[in-house]
Amino acid sequence: MSALQISTMIFALVIAASIAGVLLAPSLSAKYLSANDSREFFKAVRNVIIGLVSFSLGLLVTSSKTDFQKHRDELKGQATNIIVLDRVLRDYGPEANPARAELRRTVLNEIHQIQLAANDLVADAKAIGASHMGKLRLSLIQLSPKNEGQSLLKATALGIGQQIVTSRWRIYEDLSSNIIWPVVGALVFWLMAAFFAIGVIAPRHALALGGLLVASLSVAVAMYLIVELGAPYEGQITISPQPLEEAVAQISEVPG
Repeated sequence: MSALQISTMIFALVIAASIAGVLLAPSLSAKYLSANDSREFFKAVRNVIIGLVSFSLGLLVTSSKTDFQKHRDELKGQATNIIVLDRVLRDYGPEANPARAELRRTVLNEIHQIQLAANDLVADAKAIGASHMGKLRLSLIQLSPKNEGQSLLKATALGIGQQIVTSRWRIYEDLSSNIIWPVVGALVFWLMAAFFAIGVIAPRHALALGGLLVASLSVAVAMYLIVELGAPYEGQITISPQPLEEAVAQISEVPG
């Protein structure tokens, strides 16, 4: 289910809870809210729920944004490591050409993998990505240094290559959403409770109903952002593979 579908469903649930509160308000007011102390108690309960919802929404949006930025920075760091590794292998000599060719194939595969994930083909992307995991490191291990300088370059290449492989595994594991859905479910329940309470004490005129509509739409947009940012390689708001594409442009063609 896409982020737009989820946010639309949440909007429908929240506005339905608001309307239910508005429709039940007359009977509730007559029986339970006629006394001033009962109404004040009801408002206090509503304020507690709204405070909980506000804190949770803000925390989830901030957390999702921070996580999204972390993944984007990691991809940029991997692109930098790719360029540095190619330079190291170039300094190693012609014997490293097979490893450089494998590096290029690895990066191109990862770009393709990210593009598939952005088009909701996560399962296919994982299948393709899994077939290339570890090949880069193996090609580096197979280098046979002939002098001390090449030995140093091989050790450096292995260290950088391991960082790249580790980063690829993180991306591989993050292709699908990392949203904690029970938390989202609890938040939706709190939203429905809060909007029901608001609907109960809301004035019964068009302006108040319009305010409920705008407020419901606002929380739906917030949930849309949370879901989108929680899946950094899927949906409409995704991490672009541009840093990797630029890294590929920096890697010269090598014999196969």
